[in-house]
Amino acid sequence: PQLLAARASMGFFEGCFNPSAWSLVTDTFPKRRHGLALGLMSLTYPVGTAAALIVASLIGAANWRRPFVIYGVTGIALGLLVLAIVREPARGSTEESVQASGGQYTGRFTWAEFRRVLAVPSVLLVFALDACQASVNWSVAFWAPTYLTRYGIAPDAEAAALALLPAILGFVAGAVLGGWLIDRLRRRTDRASVWVALAAMVGGLGMALIVFNLFQLRAVMAAGFALGLISYMALPAVNITMFSVVPPETKATSIAASNIILNLVIAILSLLIGAGSDATELRWSFGGAVVLMFSLGVAVSLALLRTVRRDMARQQALVRSRIAAG
Repeated sequence: PQLLAARASMGFFEGCFNPSAWSLVTDTFPKRRHGLALGLMSLTYPVGTAAALIVASLIGAANWRRPFVIYGVTGIALGLLVLAIVREPARGSTEESVQASGGQYTGRFTWAEFRRVLAVPSVLLVFALDACQASVNWSVAFWAPTYLTRYGIAPDAEAAALALLPAILGFVAGAVLGGWLIDRLRRRTDRASVWVALAAMVGGLGMALIVFNLFQLRAVMAAGFALGLISYMALPAVNITMFSVVPPETKATSIAASNIILNLVIAILSLLIGAGSDATELRWSFGGAVVLMFSLGVAVSLALLRTVRRDMARQQALVRSRIAAG
């Protein structure tokens, strides 16, 4: 019950953080720099995971309660710092048409507006793509240590946790690389974020097939770095694509809806991996789930390439209609 309460509390704070943080960042930085800005924001997950693994390994399994206190106090302190320093930006102020006109965006959130957002094909596809990439990353972070120890790839739990560091470093590099690529490619195509997401899903699928056929720790760690590097380019791509097809006043709610869906998918997938590992082997259930989600991500990205341009044009027209003279 204590662990369940701790995990639920962490989920609650993650649910508060994601919608507010992503919308704050995109309403602060110019749209041409959203790729790098969101790529840097995406570092919070792998950097935090790496820090947690290192601290937990240094403290040791016998003192597993102590990291909860360390990171709980740190989180509260950072939250108070953000509350004191960060100021709410004007919604829609970084939209290119708003900046070009010199006016103000007048859109305001309503539930009716959000229901219209849920009817946009690209929005639903982005929800699916977000679920694919998030479920892969979560599955790797949660199941990889058990996988490494069960198959004798790592000698013990502490070594298995530290063996994840190359993959996490790959996540760090991939987040920045994905954001940078989107900003560069946007000069050539308005579907840059979708192309990056497709590359991440295709590359991740190929690397996953390699990782689950390696049984030497060094080889797994090297392949894990490549897997993290390639697949994590999808996270900034997902968010940039979403913000390109939803009105500015619904960004936070859209992220929240996406988080609800992806957490449901993660919960079901985790249950299936656990049940599959008991019924057959962890390698087949864990590896099969990762390969499946990457494959679905490829299919969703291909579908987005067909729909996103039309939905982006619709969003831009809506923004222009809600600009008031400054």
